[in-house]
Amino acid sequence: MNRFTPIIILLAIVLTACGGGSGGSASTSGSLPASRPAGTVSGVAFDGVVSGGTVSVYDFSNGTKGALLGSGQTGNDGLFSISIISPDKPILIEVEDGAYLEEASGLQVQIDSSKGQKLSAVQLYQSGQAITVNTTFFTTLATGLTQYLVQTLGRAVTDAVPAANQQLSAWAGFDIVKTSPLNVTDPANRAAVLTERLQYGFVAAAVSELTRQVSVAAGQPEHSTWTSIAFIQAAYDDIRADGVLDGVGTSG
Repeated sequence: MNRFTPIIILLAIVLTACGGGSGGSASTSGSLPASRPAGTVSGVAFDGVVSGGTVSVYDFSNGTKGALLGSGQTGNDGLFSISIISPDKPILIEVEDGAYLEEASGLQVQIDSSKGQKLSAVQLYQSGQAITVNTTFFTTLATGLTQYLVQTLGRAVTDAVPAANQQLSAWAGFDIVKTSPLNVTDPANRAAVLTERLQYGFVAAAVSELTRQVSVAAGQPEHSTWTSIAFIQAAYDDIRADGVLDGVGTSG
């Protein structure tokens, strides 16, 4: 007998006892934890269409900005789609920098992150799911309200996020997170009826006209100091301070 034969026989017995071969491989791989599926966070950044904006998705489990989960850019149409791998948790979406056109003046305005200017939104993310989270004037207010509910009133984040989004949605008359606003200055968006998307767009146009009038009344060039994004930032600070839009922000 070849001197290697006993060794080969012994190896065959050991492999058989351990479930070797293809059956053994399946058993071994089955014992490993499955990889967490990726999900997507998609939407539009709108204060007028925001192009070239930096979109960041953060952990919001404690009601404050946590670890970065994913990032991307808005296109010329304001759209973004970011892939994240995370367990179920509250998330914060922020859009900084980029530029948009003021509907009331047609002027291009840069979003200045050095001044704290940004659009934001909060939502409850479910692992591996695709969710729509638009970032607008209303969702930025909902973010501020959520922070007030959590940090001042002590509400659980998982309760505060839907409560704030629902409260602002009731005020607006439509779902502020999932409804995608339309640019009302674009002739392609003309319609015979006032849809929720057009209504959302008219809100942004109204803010633009308001800030244009404030600029003129202050003797300043249109949309110089007072812009839509500056107004949104002031409103966010306001509601974050005491939970209502009463003209008293975090700085008094």
